[in-house]
Amino acid sequence: MGLSREGIQQVEEALAIYERLGDTMGEAECLTGLVRLLHDDKQLDAADFEMALEIATSIDCHTHVFGINYSLAQLSILEGRFDKANV
Repeated sequence: MGLSREGIQQVEEALAIYERLGDTMGEAECLTGLVRLLHDDKQLDAADFEMALEIATSIDCHTHVFGINYSLAQLSILEGRFDKANV
């Protein structure tokens, strides 16, 4: 198992724990890391970003909102969807 895939598995396990605990900040942190790992492993789709962005926005976590928007813009550029890259 590659390091990215191992990291993805570990973050998904941590995310499940935070969800059970109702810890939205922990969820936001996990989702931010998860979308970056998925992006690096070429498994990402915009829905993953949207879920992370929704949680980070709901708890006013501006650092995560910025990071997620930045990553989403990068993904759009890589996919050649320049009209979607202006978040």
